[in-house]
Amino acid sequence: MLVSNNLLIKRASAQILSKTASREGIQSLALLLNDADVNTVKIGQEALSATKGDIASVVAPVIGTANTAGKIAGLQLLAQRKSTASINVVLEQINSNSFEVKTSAYTALKDVVTSNNLNELFGLLKKAEPDAVPSVQQAISVALNTYSKEKQLETISGRMEKVVKSKQYLYYSVLASTGEPKALDLIVDRFSTESGNGKDAAFQALLAWKGV
Repeated sequence: MLVSNNLLIKRASAQILSKTASREGIQSLALLLNDADVNTVKIGQEALSATKGDIASVVAPVIGTANTAGKIAGLQLLAQRKSTASINVVLEQINSNSFEVKTSAYTALKDVVTSNNLNELFGLLKKAEPDAVPSVQQAISVALNTYSKEKQLETISGRMEKVVKSKQYLYYSVLASTGEPKALDLIVDRFSTESGNGKDAAFQALLAWKGV
């Protein structure tokens, strides 16, 4: 029984519901994410992670009302299921007052984005705190994956032209992820001519480059 105070009984009941993969069962498991007890939240997350049913449409609404542990668990589940339909839920949690929730949302980004989200990601990169920048950069690289290398380079170069030069270094790692030779030329040029954050970012991009 999910309402039992005995965690062993609660876990066993959750595992049974997980195997049924029914929508009703998944809804019941999702409610565990809203529990004040961290152990109960963990039981819900484990069961939802194991089920073969559709969990994203049920988990996403719960995240808004859940406590910190529940929000983090929900975000991890959406990322695990690559729920691109839940991108707005993840973006909302980026504005959370909880550092842990915000970090989990940034981490989940790369798993729920598509090329349709590029403008939002570019805007996010511009205002992201330093600790969050790598997650946004990775999400942008993933969102560009469906483009040809040439279009990836064109898209990033076009965006760089719209930001002040002192902020263009934020795009160097994304350029490196394209694997496009012209991108390498640009990064090498910036490494040779810039200083400070720009030079450091160009150096890291060169380290991340795949190939000679």
